[in-house]
Amino acid sequence: MKNIIMLFFLFTNSFLFSQSNAGKIVYSIHISADEKVLKSEKVGKLYMDMSKNAADQMYVLSFKEGKSSFLKAEKLNAAKGKYEETVSKLASVMFTNDDNYYYDFVNRYAIIETHGALVKEAVKDVNWEITSENKIISGILCYKATRKLEYLGRDNKIKINNIVAWFAPSLPYSYGPKDFYGLPGLIVQLTENRTTYLANKIELDDVEISIDFPKGKTVSKEEFDKKLKAQMGM
Repeated sequence: MKNIIMLFFLFTNSFLFSQSNAGKIVYSIHISADEKVLKSEKVGKLYMDMSKNAADQMYVLSFKEGKSSFLKAEKLNAAKGKYEETVSKLASVMFTNDDNYYYDFVNRYAIIETHGALVKEAVKDVNWEITSENKIISGILCYKATRKLEYLGRDNKIKINNIVAWFAPSLPYSYGPKDFYGLPGLIVQLTENRTTYLANKIELDDVEISIDFPKGKTVSKEEFDKKLKAQMGM
């Protein structure tokens, strides 16, 4: 059954991007806090404040005619105190991020706005393991898909990041939060480590969408990673 689903996905993936009209999805953040850290006398309060700050963040996924963007929404009551600003920055590092993602699936490239740089990379085919496990999320039937991503930790060792996505075949748009895409349906819920992105507002077709890619000098993913490792002393 899994192989049949995968073959169907490979056959229809490009079709789902090309047939997309327009949409805007607002994602709220849910944090599964580490209870042991919360009880720590040294960092418990800071960790709790970071968790709460991250949970107050919201992100907007917009797509139109094969292009998409994923951006953090501006808070109505932005933190102004020094401690609050520090908590907000640490929350973005620990649980979410301040990166902006722009994808052009027609011309197969992406621009990631991160750490003051514009990183340009090719859109790659994504290997999801799609299962028959399903559940209802906000009244929508969704199916579970997983990915295992390798990354280099600060200790210079390869580690695994387990990603769990719940996508809706009834919403035939292959988009999702951050740089997660390529499923035969919109990603309604995505969990990365202790952070879950949950779609709580979905607007389609009639919504006004403007996706403006950032302008400026771009660097390759390889160049950016090399510079970042040098800054980290790796």
